[in-house]
Amino acid sequence: MYGTIQVDLDGLWTYRRYFGQSQPGSAEVVDPVYAEGLMRFLELFKKYNVKATFFIVGKDAQQPEQRKLIARLVEAGHEIANHTMSHPQHFNLLSAEQVEDEISDCDKILQEIGTKAIAGFRAPGFSIQADTLSILREKGYMYDTSVIPSSLIPFIMNISHSILRRKPVCMGAGRIGFGFAPLDVYNPDQKRIWKKGDSLLFEVPVSVIPGLRLPLHSSYVFMFGKGYFRYGLKRLQKNNVSPCYLFHGIDLVDLEKQKVSIPFFKTLEKRLNVCEYIIKSFSKKYELLTTRQLVQTNGMGL
Repeated sequence: MYGTIQVDLDGLWTYRRYFGQSQPGSAEVVDPVYAEGLMRFLELFKKYNVKATFFIVGKDAQQPEQRKLIARLVEAGHEIANHTMSHPQHFNLLSAEQVEDEISDCDKILQEIGTKAIAGFRAPGFSIQADTLSILREKGYMYDTSVIPSSLIPFIMNISHSILRRKPVCMGAGRIGFGFAPLDVYNPDQKRIWKKGDSLLFEVPVSVIPGLRLPLHSSYVFMFGKGYFRYGLKRLQKNNVSPCYLFHGIDLVDLEKQKVSIPFFKTLEKRLNVCEYIIKSFSKKYELLTTRQLVQTNGMGL
């Protein structure tokens, strides 16, 4: 059975901006997410012969040294995909023109680096809307992967981020209706993207635990432990779901060295151990493809 592993390479500056922390000066030539997180993920993927899909913020790809690292991803057979130009907060509140600019500007930069047209997109903070899918279709994109098929996501994101920022926060992540979305790759309805429809664009939902529909990506495994992941993996297998598993580049950054604190993110050594365990487990159970390849396989009915 097939599956895919994804990594959102949001630069550390996106987290510092979010928490209102000061940004480092020009001395920080390469963002730690690229200098540390990306390189550690590449080592793990090479060790377990995994080809992954990396979601790139256009602003990060403008930095010359990071651009070279992205080019290495492509040369190694990994896929690069669009994660907007500036990773704006509340992406779902932008005008159609602003959304199109965010997608187009990032797309232009990534196409200069890669050898193929960019096929995939993920909205920052999973704040996707139907109009964005229309823009992606018009630009010839193959898939979106912004839906987490769980009704709990809006509540989890709003409550957790309100606690983190010590004030009420509305993240705009997901919708209650997303809890009724398919767990596998599907063609969404052009207005209600959590329903199957006749769109030529594919939706690749981020994996949740079937039945309970609890989120399963790495942040939650750091929080609840390997047993939580093992349970989710068993449920995915039992329900014959092709996993779309999500990591973030910051998962493998030495946060203590960078003086960044994220709740439930333990030491780098412990997080590295968890990430390797997850990747090793999936590589034993599934044939892991890039997300583009997974969608192509699904489209061919294989």
